[in-house]
Amino acid sequence: MIAATRQDSGTHGPQVIVSILFAWYLVAHHVYLFGSGREGLILAAVFLVPPVLLMVWPRSLGLFLANAAIHLVQFFWAQPIFSNHALMSFFFTAGLLAVWTALVLRQRAIRVAPEDFYAAYAPLGRWLLIGMYVYGTLHKVNTDFLDAEVSCAVSLWRRYGFPEAIAESALLHQATMYGTLIVEASVIVMLLIPRLRWLGIVIGIAFHGFLGFLPPGYIRAYSLFAIVLHGLFLPPNALELLRQSRLWRAVLT
Repeated sequence: MIAATRQDSGTHGPQVIVSILFAWYLVAHHVYLFGSGREGLILAAVFLVPPVLLMVWPRSLGLFLANAAIHLVQFFWAQPIFSNHALMSFFFTAGLLAVWTALVLRQRAIRVAPEDFYAAYAPLGRWLLIGMYVYGTLHKVNTDFLDAEVSCAVSLWRRYGFPEAIAESALLHQATMYGTLIVEASVIVMLLIPRLRWLGIVIGIAFHGFLGFLPPGYIRAYSLFAIVLHGLFLPPNALELLRQSRLWRAVLT
C-alpha cells in the first residue's frame, strides 16, 4: 500500500527534499547534543560540517550517504543516549547504508542511480514513521496521559510561554491531550490511504512543526526527524508540483 514509486530521473523527485530535511535534522541533533553536554563545541562544529554541505548540494547522493555513515558512527560515539529520535534515526541510517550496499552488490557497481536508491529505501522510512505513530498512539492510551494533572501533553503545552489564561485553560488542556491522540491516530490512517496521503503529510508536518517550537532540544530534533520521514511519502513529481504551486510563485514574485 505504501510501496515506493520510481522517481523522475531529471529531478530525483523527493530525494532532494529528503536530503535537505535530513541535513536540518542532523543540525538540530548536534545542537541538542551540544546543549546537553554530550558534545563539546569543537566536536559539534566538526559534525555540523557534513549536513551543511548537504544543504548546499542536496542532489549529491555521495554526501547523503556520507552523512548517514557519519551519523551512524556518531550514534555509538554519543552512547549512552536514550532519546527516541536518536534510536529511530539509527535504524533509518543503518537501513540506508544496508540498502545502498545491497544495490552495489546486486549491480556490481558503486554508482547507484538516486531514483533506484530512493525507491529501495523509502519504504523502510515510511514504515518506520508508521511504527512511530502506532507506538506513540498506543503509548498515550493510559490514565496518566489523559490526566491533566500529570499529562506530559499539558506539561509541554505550558512550555510554549502562552499567557496564563491560555496556558492554564482546562478546556485547552483537554484539547491538548485528546487532540494529540486523535491527530496521531488519524495521520496513521491518512498515510496508509493513497487518496488521503497528502492530507496526512500536511497534518503530520504541521503537528511536528508546532511541536518543534518547544525549547528542549531533543523535542526539536525528534520533530525534524519525523518531518524527514513524512517527506518519504511525497510523490515522484513533488518538486515539479512545488514549482507549479501558487506558494512557489508568490515567493519568487
